Amino acid sequence: MSAGSGPGADAPKPVHGRPRRRLPVLTAALLLCAAPIASAAPGAAEGHPPAHGAAPLYISDYTDNTVPRLPPGSGDPVTVPADGLTRPTGMALDASGGLYIADTGDNRVVRVPGQVTVDTIDLSRPIGLALTANGDLYIADSFNDRVVELPAGGGPQRTVPATGLNSPYGLAFDPAGALYIADFDHDRVVKLPVRGGQRTLPVAGLRAPAGPAVPPGRDAY
Repeated sequence: MSAGSGPGADAPKPVHGRPRRRLPVLTAALLLCAAPIASAAPGAAEGHPPAHGAAPLYISDYTDNTVPRLPPGSGDPVTVPADGLTRPTGMALDASGGLYIADTGDNRVVRVPGQVTVDTIDLSRPIGLALTANGDLYIADSFNDRVVELPAGGGPQRTVPATGLNSPYGLAFDPAGALYIADFDHDRVVKLPVRGGQRTLPVAGLRAPAGPAVPPGRDAY
């Protein structure tokens, strides 16, 4: 039985006397998780040189346990060859066209083409993924209430110094290298600047934020 298919796989965990709003709020939260998308030049995630000026779209299909690829312009979707996925959620593309997929139900991250499981330690429901400009991989390790970093050069996994996270979901980097984290159960988005420190963005009234996005070429707040 896989990690995401047994009884209680999607059940909330209690914290401080109340249930966490983790996957019971599937309909809202999976605006990020059921259909996170990534784009790249055509053929990039199939090991072929990209064509200039066009990009396919990748969609993680949470319920069907697949990742369809929509060709640029028109055409039928093609399923990306990724075996054994259980509840895929966040995705990220590296500079060479490799596609990273958060295989949430199996507590792992995989990379295609030539599928490999990324070497991680003790993930529990990984969801959001993000890559830095130099290829460092960041993973929102949601049930462990942390974000972890895997250096591009293959160094050891480290926990990002973010205080007080409670079920982090989506991640994004701005052009300056600051990391934004959707702190789902704390109804906030936090920013970790490159120079260090942490601050909560001044956005009132958030309810279970699932994912940030930063425009290219600009900082956010």
